[in-house]
Amino acid sequence: MRCGTDLPVSYFEDDLELWREQAEFAEDPGMFVLPLAPDHLHKANISGGSPYGIRLPDACADGLFVAEVAMPFVDYLNRVFSHGGFPGHPTSPEAWRIRRSLAEGMLPL
Repeated sequence: MRCGTDLPVSYFEDDLELWREQAEFAEDPGMFVLPLAPDHLHKANISGGSPYGIRLPDACADGLFVAEVAMPFVDYLNRVFSHGGFPGHPTSPEAWRIRRSLAEGMLPL
């Protein structure tokens, strides 16, 4: 079975199984985070930290998105949309102009 990426679901199942094995021996293993995207450093082609993802299991209607800061997923999407789809820090006045243009008229979810 395949999910919405080019990776087979078994890739993520392997990730979960590895977490379960490590959690067995950890004092406080934390929650499993299903990876969704590389962190901002990896996106800049720099070896970075853990990927961004959704904490699982989560019984909330709005799952917890884990990045530099954890926040409800819909809040994260609203932040991304308000920045024109690019939530990182712009590096030039032109980047700011493009972001403002892309975000213009976007309504929060």
